[in-house]
Amino acid sequence: MRYFPILLLVTLALANCKGKPELSSAETDLIGKILEENQKVHKILFEHDTRIPSVVTLMKLSIDAKEQSVNPELTATLEEIVTDLSGTSNTDREKFDTQYSRVSEKLAKIIRTFGIKQYHEFYCPMEKRTWVSTGIKIMNPYASDMRDCGEMVQE
Repeated sequence: MRYFPILLLVTLALANCKGKPELSSAETDLIGKILEENQKVHKILFEHDTRIPSVVTLMKLSIDAKEQSVNPELTATLEEIVTDLSGTSNTDREKFDTQYSRVSEKLAKIIRTFGIKQYHEFYCPMEKRTWVSTGIKIMNPYASDMRDCGEMVQE
C-alpha cells in the first residue's frame, strides 16, 4: 500500500511522456512543400557561386503554412522563418547567405522537432553556417571552393 503513491506518480509521469509532437496531414503537406522549395534554393546556391535565388515561393509557402498551422510551436517557428526571409538580400550574396543560414536553422528545428527523416541538417564550421538538404552527401552551398566542407548534424 505504501508503494501505491510512487506507482501512481510513475504511471502519471509515463502517461505524460510524449514522443515527437505530431503534425496534422495538412501541416505535413505544407512543411513538405516548404522543404521541397528550400531544396530548390539550396541547389541554385550550390551550383552557382554568385547567383541569388528567389525566395518568393518559399516565403509564400511559409506564410500559408503559418496561417494554417494549429500547432503553436510550428506557428512560432514559421513566423521566424517569414521574418528571416523578408530580410534576405537580392543583391548581396554574402548577406543572402547569412539570412538563408538563419532560415535553415529554423527548418532544421522543424525537422528535428517533428521527426522529418527525409531531410538533414548540415553545418559548415569554416563558414559557420547551416543548411538543410536531402540525402547525406555534403553539398555546401556557401563555400564554392569547399563544396564538401561541413558535417551532418546528428540529433
